[in-house]
Order: sequence, then structure tokens, then C-alpha cells
Amino acid sequence: MYALPPVYDFRLVEEEVRKFWEERNIPKKFLELNRGGPIFSFLEGPPTVNGYMHVGHVRGRVCKDVVLRFATMQGFWVWRRAGWDCQGLPTELEVERILGVRTKKDIEAIGMERFVEEANKLVDHYIQHWRRDSEVLGLWLDYDTAYETRKRALHGAHLVPPEESLRERRPDREQQGRALLP
Repeated sequence: MYALPPVYDFRLVEEEVRKFWEERNIPKKFLELNRGGPIFSFLEGPPTVNGYMHVGHVRGRVCKDVVLRFATMQGFWVWRRAGWDCQGLPTELEVERILGVRTKKDIEAIGMERFVEEANKLVDHYIQHWRRDSEVLGLWLDYDTAYETRKRALHGAHLVPPEESLRERRPDREQQGRALLP
């Protein structure tokens, strides 16, 4: 039995819970729970990684996580693939600020390769923070094979559960609807 200390330190409790999960490999076990059952496939949004996570992102991600956990409790194998939207004007503008460029000619002068390299470094930085923050929140997704919109391999098997055939294992509509309703 766990007794609360006289002064409750939520950070200590969170760290103990994370350590418990990590020592027992709970997140990975949870991702494999119900493998072989009907598939509930989830391909995240994805969030745009051109800044840090804020409370609005947290709310949306937690709501999605509730649906995924409920589907798992209903017996579905929930394939949770994380993903990152790595493009967009905010990323370009931040890279321009970092490199000190103001015009298209400035970009041409430093070279597109250098600009893209800096953009990739910036996106990697934000992905690292998003993943860490998501894991701290207890959002269990497959981060190791997350899809990224900056990568060309976004078709076919990369966007469906590995080694699984959705046609062969998808429950009929009636069964699927029943399983997700209370």
C-alpha cells in the first residue's frame, strides 16, 4: 500500500509512476495489448512541430488518448502511430530569422541546402520536445516509427499497421459500432 507523505509532491509521484511504467515496460506492453483482435487504427492529426506544445495541444491529445484507451478496453488492437507535420510557413519564418535572411535573394545566396538543413534541425528540436512532453503526459503512441511529412515514405505500408491486413481483420460495421458505444 502506498501512503501519501505529509506534504504531497506531485512531481515526485509523477516520477515514481513513470519509473514504475519504464521498469515494467508498460507503454510497450500496452501498445501490443489485444494484438490479433479487431483493429482500431489511429493515425494522429498530426500536430505541427513549429513550436512547443501548449495547453490547447494537451487538451486535444488527451481527448484523443481517451478514445484510444476506451477502444483498447473494448478489446480492439489499437495501432497508435504518432506523426508530425513538419512543414509550414512558421517553420520557414523561424529559419529565416535564425539565418538572418530577409529576401528570396538572401536564401539563394546562402543556398537552399543550408536553408533546408536549418529547417530540419529546427523540426528535430521541436519533435524532441513534443515527444518528451507527450510521454510525460502518459500519451502512449508509437513514437519510434512516427511518420513525418518531411519524409517521402508516406505511402502504403507506412500508414497501416505493420504485418496486418485491414481487409482481413476489420470488424463489420455493426460490430465496430457496438464496440465503441457504451
